[in-house]
Amino acid sequence: MLETKQALIAEVIDNAKTQIRELPDEEYFALLLKIADKAIHEGEGVISLSSKDLARMPKDFEDKIKAIAEGRQANMSVSKDAIDVEDGFVLSYGGIEEKLHTRSYLRRQKGRALTLFRNYYFSENRL
Repeated sequence: MLETKQALIAEVIDNAKTQIRELPDEEYFALLLKIADKAIHEGEGVISLSSKDLARMPKDFEDKIKAIAEGRQANMSVSKDAIDVEDGFVLSYGGIEEKLHTRSYLRRQKGRALTLFRNYYFSENRL
């Protein structure tokens, strides 16, 4: 039973990850800003994105990242060099990297993942 529940939750997280990846650019980058808002801390850092995300990044994204950073006595920039990450971004501070991709974000948001689980498996369309 536990194995089944874990498999179902993993499936829901995968579905949510796909939905996030398919969000319109504005909504996707708004989500990245929320993730960054929770992760940015004091110091000097760099956010690195995939080539796909760099190509669709809104013009004001870096300004918004810098505004978040200022409130935390941090100095942030967005790297112009793409990294090999499926989605989300990598936040680097002095050689220490924190991978902030959607799967890890969803795992941290267990309540939301469980809501997605309930909506996906117990919606009228699935019954």
